[in-house]
Amino acid sequence: MERIDNSLRKYFPPVKLYIEDLIEIEKILKEASREVTLSDGEHKYESIEELARKRDGEILNSLKISAGSPYISLELEAYIASIYSASSQGIAAGIYYRTSQVLHRRLRRPSVAYSYVLIMLTNLSFVIASLFTTSALLKIGSGLSFLWILWVAYIQMFRHSTVILYEKYKQKNFFSRNKDQIILLLIGAVLSAAITIPLTHYFPQIKDFIFRQGV
Repeated sequence: MERIDNSLRKYFPPVKLYIEDLIEIEKILKEASREVTLSDGEHKYESIEELARKRDGEILNSLKISAGSPYISLELEAYIASIYSASSQGIAAGIYYRTSQVLHRRLRRPSVAYSYVLIMLTNLSFVIASLFTTSALLKIGSGLSFLWILWVAYIQMFRHSTVILYEKYKQKNFFSRNKDQIILLLIGAVLSAAITIPLTHYFPQIKDFIFRQGV
């Protein structure tokens, strides 16, 4: 009996990588293949060093990194982030999983905030809350929820993969380093208050309504 050697592919939520991450990925790939190629959609490069030298300090939304035998490719585009391995065995599988770990470390945080499932559940909560109250706080929360949807749609379609060609520690200040997290945490705090406060206040009415429906 012979095991079938299937290919491997994985898709990632939005990611943000820095030059040190690219260097680490290149090092992992070169453990199995001397030939590692890079392309930004317009030019090809022989190494991360060449890419960094020619496009120093730039922010890319398109980069493909691939290695020869075994064939492994990392696709970082404005609308997708994925890794592919032609083999699921031996050294190819090891490189695939180690490269995946680098991407997991660089998921946009909090990664759950970019989930369409969470967005749907949040909006469902607003719909339920609106059955019992029309408070100003709920309206504010609904507006922020709409902005959140726009932000996530923008990231998913145009900034799914962000490749920053300088080291992370060189970002100017705390806000620059954590801008996405701060924005989403502020939106999340207001959304939570907009849902929780009205529901807590109107819980007796909600309970009576559910009871009457059951009766």
